Amino acid sequence: MAGEFSAVRQGKGIRDALPLYYRIFLVLEQKIRAGHWREGVVLPSEQDLAAEFEVSRVTIRNTMALLEEANLITRHRGRGTFVNPTILPPEVSDGMAGFKMNIREFEETTEVELHEFAEVDVPPDIMGAVDTPSGQRGLRIRRTRRQPGGRAFSYSVVHVLPPEAYLLSQETLGNRTVIAALEEKGFVFAKAEQRLTAVAADAELAQYLDVVQGAPLICLKRAVFDDQERIVEFIEIYYNPEFFEYRVGLSREKGDSSPQWVPRL
Repeated sequence: MAGEFSAVRQGKGIRDALPLYYRIFLVLEQKIRAGHWREGVVLPSEQDLAAEFEVSRVTIRNTMALLEEANLITRHRGRGTFVNPTILPPEVSDGMAGFKMNIREFEETTEVELHEFAEVDVPPDIMGAVDTPSGQRGLRIRRTRRQPGGRAFSYSVVHVLPPEAYLLSQETLGNRTVIAALEEKGFVFAKAEQRLTAVAADAELAQYLDVVQGAPLICLKRAVFDDQERIVEFIEIYYNPEFFEYRVGLSREKGDSSPQWVPRL
């Protein structure tokens, strides 16, 4: 950690103006939100942190006070300091179970702002991927999601192909994900293919995600298929990396065949 923190101590640009205790706060906040210390695990003592960051205990004491004020930690006399479990990221597995867990969490813990719900021509790149007849009309939905009262952490553009597109309305969709709304109408979700890339925010994305143009974003593109191998939904989601991380759980499967890595459900 000392080597990792040396660049933070030196600072560059605006960081030079930040107090040392606050720079340490930013490092610890990031580790806490990333789940470095799980629920029930005692954080290092002030003395240990002072040695780790090569600063005085007074500096660490100010840092810990700031973490407590931000509701990131709780301190118990005689027991130690613990991460506030309410801010820990959920343990999410890969595969269908993890995918549906993400859907439930998004619906229950986020707010949605709708920017567009309109019938449009299916874009040429999607038509080519699904062999859709030219001139086919589908549904386009553009939305941002945010934690209640917080900044937007994602901006999505969803294309729903017919006939499933005709099953949705603004009222039936509401705060839910498109997949959840379609499943309620009888759609059978079979599989999804997705990929992650890094992109720079253009003017539109910068406006919706409250970042500067050119800021790095995570772009997730996902195609959702029915049980007949037909694409029903194509979605592009742009995440502010300040609020989002992608986790995959793997386990080693042993048997008569050669070992392989498989999703841990």
